Amino acid sequence: MTISLVHESAEPIFLCNISTPYGSGDTHSTSNGIQHHVSSGDSIKVQPATPCENEPTQVITGGTLPSTESPAEAAEKIVRILERYRMAPRDDCSSRWTARTLFIERVVRSIEQQSEIRISLPAFPFKSPNKVSKVLGSLPDCGEEIALRHLNGMCEAIGDVYKHGAKLYIVSDGLMYNDLLGVSDLEIWKYGQALRKLGEEHGCSNIRFIRLVDLLNQRDLTEPLTEAEYLRDAPRFRDELYRTYIPENFDVDTHIANEKDALLTYRGYLKFLEIDLEENNGPDVENMSRAQRKTKLENVAKMMIQRGKAFANAISTRLSTYIRLSIHSSTEATKLSISVIPQSNKSVMTPWHSSLVRALDGSITMSHALRVPAKTHNLIMENGSPSYFQERSPLFDWSMDVVFKYLYPCGILVTPRNPFVGCSLHSVHMQKARALAEHCSPVVLRGFRDATDKHTFFAKAYDAGKPLSKAGSIAEQTERTQKQQPGDSISNEGTTQINGCGKGSSPTPRFRYVVALSESPKDSAPTLLASSRLFWQHLPSKFTPHGLSKLTWRYTTSDNGLIGSEEHPLVIPHPADNKRLCVRWHSAWHHPTQRYPLTDVTIGSGKQYHVSLVESMLSDRRVSLYFKWEQGDVVLSDNLGMMHTGPGFDGGQSQEFWQVDLN
Repeated sequence: MTISLVHESAEPIFLCNISTPYGSGDTHSTSNGIQHHVSSGDSIKVQPATPCENEPTQVITGGTLPSTESPAEAAEKIVRILERYRMAPRDDCSSRWTARTLFIERVVRSIEQQSEIRISLPAFPFKSPNKVSKVLGSLPDCGEEIALRHLNGMCEAIGDVYKHGAKLYIVSDGLMYNDLLGVSDLEIWKYGQALRKLGEEHGCSNIRFIRLVDLLNQRDLTEPLTEAEYLRDAPRFRDELYRTYIPENFDVDTHIANEKDALLTYRGYLKFLEIDLEENNGPDVENMSRAQRKTKLENVAKMMIQRGKAFANAISTRLSTYIRLSIHSSTEATKLSISVIPQSNKSVMTPWHSSLVRALDGSITMSHALRVPAKTHNLIMENGSPSYFQERSPLFDWSMDVVFKYLYPCGILVTPRNPFVGCSLHSVHMQKARALAEHCSPVVLRGFRDATDKHTFFAKAYDAGKPLSKAGSIAEQTERTQKQQPGDSISNEGTTQINGCGKGSSPTPRFRYVVALSESPKDSAPTLLASSRLFWQHLPSKFTPHGLSKLTWRYTTSDNGLIGSEEHPLVIPHPADNKRLCVRWHSAWHHPTQRYPLTDVTIGSGKQYHVSLVESMLSDRRVSLYFKWEQGDVVLSDNLGMMHTGPGFDGGQSQEFWQVDLN
């Protein structure tokens, strides 16, 4: 059976974790309005349905705000995105924060000026001086990589709802404190340069970096261009900034006693300084009594608070219109406290004070390096340096020389270690790939020979499982588009195509096995692959898996309100263990430029605001992998634990895939 899909939309189409509704002699209408006329064994051509008569005239498309939306309403959306990344207070994670009103005002001002939203974050100083028990080295590693991707995703999410987007300015405070902790200016320089390179390599285009000299605003001080210039001027930058911005007659003890934020930071300093300086003590410290060491740490912490006050004043003066974020717990009176890495245990450890640990399923925790058990984890090297810890598993033993690289926020990329020698898809252990996908979907095989060889690809489908096609036939799919409408892209108004909500639906496939015969067209929207595991991890605290498990939903189309209108559970158990919970969903289709019937989704047993909740979670960059295809990419995905879109295209572009549904 051959299927040719012809799309006129640049909008991504969600292919959800439900089976394909092909039945003998039946006519079905999927959520994108494509009509399927199917007879057993026929060649199928799928064409757009007739236009709807009552299409809406107003819509929000990706990166564009509707003309009826006020700056205040748009600002509210943007601040809600920032709140997703909030380091919420433990006693009340839904509590309001004082700076919210200030943030709304600043965002409104940027919207009225049609300028980007500018965000500042003092962070990424240098690796902890304790290279023995806390961190893996002096340069950025996988921890910093994930942090940059996480923060860049926050800016991209703002760009989805605001066409001018957002930029995050990282203000490194390393030079303010390094001499107090025995860290050289050279180490600060190398860390900062490597961090910038890391951001460029991973496409973090919304992140900028600010040095101390940028805060001084003095014409005789210019940004150093070389290592030698930096080392020559670094002490002067540090001293000049302190003298310029420290308040007159500043008393650090009074400041700590009267300012709750300062007290919280001071306590945090005391907590990490004891371990930070553990391996960096001279003979004088070793001979000190316990009380003397405590006094020394307190003095260092107070000096850090004192310099931090000058640094904070410099930021508030020079970056007065920026949205201010912080990595420290605070009262959030003037800033928003965030965690720079999404950790499954809700920890707030930073990558410069700890090491990143990956579980088999890809979930992240941060830990001091010496606390990671060597019996259960391997130390992973990247570019010749230690980068992170990975849970040990036989699923990584493929009897071929390959590299496993976790993707952000979900999935794992498998590539031949030597691209010039390469490996053939024919040699891939598909049962191990399938088992790995059950834990950490999607598994992406990239750079394997014979991936686009039809015989090899289809033969490996049988190695991975049982194809769900009549008489063992396998579907070939070609996706094309003819003309893109202005503003078409991935947005909250996108659609999720559900497979098999109508009568006569076939069994839900357990896995999807796909190969891209061509790369993603330039400027096309990415494919989204949403993880149920991450859906639950990042679900707002006022909602619970137990509560959502009680909900059902249904979808209807404007041309036939009965098609697909049976109720479906929002949450189902994963068949592998019946403990993991999987989300089932079908996005609404509200796009007025498509020549397809509108599709609506309603909650059958709960409040309708759950529709917006699920929609926003499935496009959340902490939950969904935004994936661009390369030619020959083979993707194996757990179809119950994941949901996915199809790619959106520019006018006249096309992309072809072969896909097999497996049990």
